[in-house]
Amino acid sequence: MLVEVSNDFGYVIAVMIDAYQQPFTRTSAFYLQQNFAFVIQVLRQRMATGIKAPSFYPRDSEIKELKLSKEQVQKYMYAQRIHQNNMEFMSFFLPVFLVAGVSNPIHTAAAGAFIFVCRMIYGFVPPKSSIRALSGFFHLGEWYVLYLAGSFAYNAIYAKA
Repeated sequence: MLVEVSNDFGYVIAVMIDAYQQPFTRTSAFYLQQNFAFVIQVLRQRMATGIKAPSFYPRDSEIKELKLSKEQVQKYMYAQRIHQNNMEFMSFFLPVFLVAGVSNPIHTAAAGAFIFVCRMIYGFVPPKSSIRALSGFFHLGEWYVLYLAGSFAYNAIYAKA
């Protein structure tokens, strides 16, 4: 089976990694989300609490030594968990996203943009806010991308030579 990648696949790459040539515009949604939006929150909390890398989650002894309040620990843990959760999700999602984008780039890129928005809600809306519940809808985009990748696999297997 010969697979041709259309120019529209560029939209998939734009959502995922990088599609522009000028400095400071070489950006993508998922890359910026993970490496700037969510990392900056963790760095801010590290500076505010004194929790040093490589510690992901402070031990009770570290909390006691730094004299951190329960609220400080919760804010740090919240920021760290958002970052970690996104890393865990992207590690298996991005390969599937690329595969789906080969066969249906416009729908895949649109689903990726939807996922991006939902993940930003997850990352920036306080946990007790009713709006934050909307972040769970990212699974709809995820499932659609899985469907597109599965359809591509099915068509590749059963394509007539």
